Amino acid sequence: MKFNQINKAVAASIGAAALVAATATNAFAADTFPGTSYINNARPEFESSRWSEVAYTELRFTGCTSKEDSSVSPTIYRVRNNWPDADYDEKTFTACFNGGTSVGTEDGLESGRYYFQISRVDGSQSKENLLDVKKVVVDSTLAD
Repeated sequence: MKFNQINKAVAASIGAAALVAATATNAFAADTFPGTSYINNARPEFESSRWSEVAYTELRFTGCTSKEDSSVSPTIYRVRNNWPDADYDEKTFTACFNGGTSVGTEDGLESGRYYFQISRVDGSQSKENLLDVKKVVVDSTLAD
């Protein structure tokens, strides 16, 4: 599976690990990627901070809540200077709304800087749809 594209740079990178940031209309998640964080009151178009990647990324959401508690659709992007960012197929996560963990993976990635963006909440791009995720994990190690 691959992830889909919407080009919107918001968060600044800080070396290999960065704080998760959001636009002024979104709350923010603290912590670093790769690693564990959270999301509060994010709207579609919310962007994570950037992380360095060599070949593989796994994105996991646990404890999702939204107005309809039905789905969230993240998209992973590779940062490309002076070009639109490269996108991978949009995932649709539902298990995180039902006590489980939703997982999306990408492998065979080019070396570079990556981030994810929330494309849809409850199937919609409406800015009225807010999303909370208790645990967000970005794992760039294929070994586990």
